[in-house]
Parts: sequence; structure tokens; C-alpha cells
Amino acid sequence: MVSPILVVLAVAILILKCYKYMVARPKGFPPGPPKIPVFGTYLFLMFLNYKFLHKASITFSKWYKSKIIGFYLGDAPTVVVHDEQAIKKVLNSQIFEGRPDGFVIRMRELNFKHNGIFFNEGPQLIESRRFILRNLRDYGFGRRFDELEAVMADNVQDFVDLIKEGPKFSYEGKYVQNGKLLSPYIFAPTVLSTFIHILTNERLTREEQAEIYEMCDYSHKSVRNGDDYGKILGNIPWLRHIAPNMSGYKPLRESFKAFRKFSEKLYKKYDENYDPDNMRNFMDILNNEMKANETVFERDHVLMSLVDFLIPPSSTVSAQLGFLFNWMLNKPEIYQRMQSEIDEVVGSGRLPSLDDRVNLPYVEAVNREMLRIETVVPSSVPHKALEDTELDGFSIPKGTVVIPGLYASNSSKKLWGDPENFRPERFLNENGNLDLSKDYGLSFGAGRRNCAGETFSRNIMFLMIAAFCQNFDIVLGPGQKAPDLKNHHVPGVILTPKDFWLHVRNR
Repeated sequence: MVSPILVVLAVAILILKCYKYMVARPKGFPPGPPKIPVFGTYLFLMFLNYKFLHKASITFSKWYKSKIIGFYLGDAPTVVVHDEQAIKKVLNSQIFEGRPDGFVIRMRELNFKHNGIFFNEGPQLIESRRFILRNLRDYGFGRRFDELEAVMADNVQDFVDLIKEGPKFSYEGKYVQNGKLLSPYIFAPTVLSTFIHILTNERLTREEQAEIYEMCDYSHKSVRNGDDYGKILGNIPWLRHIAPNMSGYKPLRESFKAFRKFSEKLYKKYDENYDPDNMRNFMDILNNEMKANETVFERDHVLMSLVDFLIPPSSTVSAQLGFLFNWMLNKPEIYQRMQSEIDEVVGSGRLPSLDDRVNLPYVEAVNREMLRIETVVPSSVPHKALEDTELDGFSIPKGTVVIPGLYASNSSKKLWGDPENFRPERFLNENGNLDLSKDYGLSFGAGRRNCAGETFSRNIMFLMIAAFCQNFDIVLGPGQKAPDLKNHHVPGVILTPKDFWLHVRNR
């Protein structure tokens, strides 16, 4: 018979070991909640706010009275940074330029490899990213470019015509019905088709955009089936065998397979007629480099890099615009003021252009305020410490996942005073002109890992907002209420607005 004393002693030792495991952390590591096997701290975050983990981490930050918090996502030590200055240090330091690995990142690939640009690191990433961005600039990605601006104008005109005249093709009818627009989806095809032009130097007309609409649907599916901290699937990958839909695995795999197929089709189209003496577009330039430098520009890596560039314009920009019009239904005076400014500066005889931007400071201020108050990527793309280091007195071991809390910075009372209010005037000076020194926003990140599409996104959003205001009034349909601004978010890899039928009236 086992002695009761031995049983009590064994239980006590087990409890002590469990306790030590739960509270153990590297010396000098930031404070935070305990961890449990398999899940780490993830379940504690979900318990506080299972929809919006970035808000749960802010709650822990308040509990521990520290703007830098230490977590464990599974076995991975993770630091979440909520201090504005510390966030900038992370974003601008080469020490934190690494990217974490993991199942959710690898499941983006058909063969579960670690390719692409967003979630990669090392010499291959540096060389391929530099090459891609340098050559994309030649077609207007990141700078002013007359031909691209002409295509933008044509695509925005198609967007306006679609709303005014109604759908001509079945795929357009999903988003436009008798003066109703399905937000946020309605905004995505214009943005994606414009970006496709940057890649191919060819403009897609409305009748050529069936596949564009399909890819926009897949893009929204992909960003809504996950969360900004990797989802439970990242901690227990075998859950995909038990609950493929609930875990997000099936819709994510379907979406990434569709984008991989789309990028392969795009590549093959120009590879079939490839002529090294006739570089027609960016795809030809990329193809040429792939054939000359196969080690760095390995096929799977390049195709996944294309996927990385295709998803944001087909989801993130439309999410921002969807949020904006939700706000405008609640703040009609702001919308009307934008219309008045556009009427005075542009009139109705032509669409607004990027040259009008300097004379439309209020429209631009509204755009910037929307980017601030609705931070669609609240936790940035995770970074990783490439060596042992310190951050504001805390020890950060090599390999630690570091998450800059962009939402925390964009909603900081210290920076903004009244961050909960939608107040475009915060970006204007006493003369009503735009004052960029007042824009502390970090919606696109910063440093070498900042969003490569920032300039493109800002430009296309400005053009679409200005054209929309110029041509349409927004109204509530019969029995329809304005969106609840405290409850209009869909959680995911990014935040998107809930689906909403936006009613418009021609001006």
C-alpha cells in the first residue's frame, strides 16, 4: 500500500513543477500572464477577448502596469509592445527585422515551405525584396507615374459608371443591386485591377474582370479566417483534422491555393511569350531575373511573393474604405464638407486627380483620420529578435516574437488627446492646410519592414474617396440603421467591417 505521505509529496512536487512551468520566463523578460502546456498564454488572451486579441493584450498591459508585455504563443516567447516610442524602436531597428516561422505561415504554401516576402527573412528575402520593389517603382508602385495615374483614372471612372449605371456582367451583380453597394467588397476589384496593371502594364476592362472579382472574394475569406496572433491553429495544428472549417484551416488553404493558382497563371502568360530582348512589363523583368539568378529567385519563392503582393490590394484597402463609409453614415456633416470642398476645387466636369490633392486638404485629412481610427492591421506583421537585446530595460532573447501594437499607438491619448473621436481637423493647421507633422499614425508600419504598398494605397484611396463623394450621396435604406461603430468589426488576420448594403444616390 502506498503511503499517504508519499502521495501528498508527489502531488506537492507535481504542483510545484507545474507552477514553476507556468510562471517561468527568461531573466529580465517583460511581465505577463502565466503559460500552460501547448497553448502558452493564448487561452488567457482568448478568455479576456476571444475576438480581438490586440485588445486583450492591452488589458494585460494595464493589469501589469507595463506597456511592454511578455506572452507565450505556444512555446514561442512573445513580446507585445504598446508604448509609442518603443514601437518605433522595434520598427526601425535591424535587430527586430526577423520574421517568426510556424504552421499558419507555412500553410500558405502548397508544400508547406517558408517562402514569400511578408513572413520571411535572410539574404534571399533582402535581395528579392529589393529587386522587386526597385523594379515595381518603374511602373508607378511607390512614386508618381503618368501612365499608372491614367489607368487609375480609367479604373475609377469604371467604378463610378458601375454604380451609376448598374452591373453589366453577372459578377458585378453580386456587389451592386439597384442603388445598393455591398461594402466592403465593392471597393476591392478597382484596387486589385489597378495593381495588376503595375505588374503587367495591361489594363483590364470591366468585361475582363471576372477572375478579379473571384480573387477579391478569396482574399476577404483569407483575412477573415485567422487572427492577428496566429489563431489557435498555430498552437495545435492537428486541430485541422478534427475541425477544418472552425479552425480556419480549410478556408485559408482554399484561398491560398486560389491565389497560388492565380499567380502561376499570371507568370505563365508572360513566360510563354518571353523575349529577353523585349522587356514589356514587370513580369518580364522578374522572369528574366528568375532565369539568371535561380538560387535567389527560386520559382516557389517568387510565386509566393506575388501572392504576398496581391492579397493586400484585394482586401486591406477595401476594408479601410468600408470602415470610412460606415463612419460617414454616422457623421454626415463630415461627408458633406468633403463634397463641398470637392465641388469648389474640382467641380463636376472631371474626376479628381492626384494633382488636386494639395487643394483638397480636408479630403486628405479624412483619409488619414480613417487610417488612424480604424487600424486594420492592429498588431502589425510579427517581427522577431535576431539576437539577444534589450528594449526599454527588458531583456529580449534571440528568437523572441515581437509584436508592435499599432492599434495601441493609433489610439494613444498621449499622442492624440481624443483618439476615440473621428476628427479630421487634427491633421490641419490654423489655415486649414494639411500639416503632416501632426500625423503620428503607424497604420503602414515604419522602417525597412514597412508596408511596401503605402504610397499606392494612399493614392488609390484618395482617388476613390474623392470620386465617390463627387458623384454620390450616401443614404440609409428603408428601415436601415447606421452601422454601430462599436460593433462593426469582423476579427481576422486584419480587421474588416461587417458586410453592409450601402445605399447611394446620384448627385
